[in-house]
Amino acid sequence: MGLKDTIRKATVSGIAALGDLAKIEAVTYKQLEEADYSVAAGETATKRRVYLNVTITMVDFERGVIDGQNIRPTDQRALIAGNSITFVPESGGDVLEFTNEQNKLEVWEVINVRLDTAGALWDLQIRKKE
Repeated sequence: MGLKDTIRKATVSGIAALGDLAKIEAVTYKQLEEADYSVAAGETATKRRVYLNVTITMVDFERGVIDGQNIRPTDQRALIAGNSITFVPESGGDVLEFTNEQNKLEVWEVINVRLDTAGALWDLQIRKKE
């Protein structure tokens, strides 16, 4: 087993351990596939590829990185184990959807995406759509 495999396993264990400290959700991940302009309708039709039951761990950003513009106080980090998904998350159109404790649908837009060097953890900056 190589160093990357060791890091991946440790990351998965770390995410599982966050269960008591963070909010873990099974979300619907909708990835922007294409946007076609319909001349007849006069609007753009957005198509999304849908992935069900993607497990994310939502955590707050550290106070020191919140600048109010690029990272807002209400933004969250969505952590996804790298080996748990078969797609590459992207900013600029991808959204996460889930039902909250009040049984209301929440939609979060993916603002920024990072993957650690071992490929063990996707770190998404997400922002709640109003």
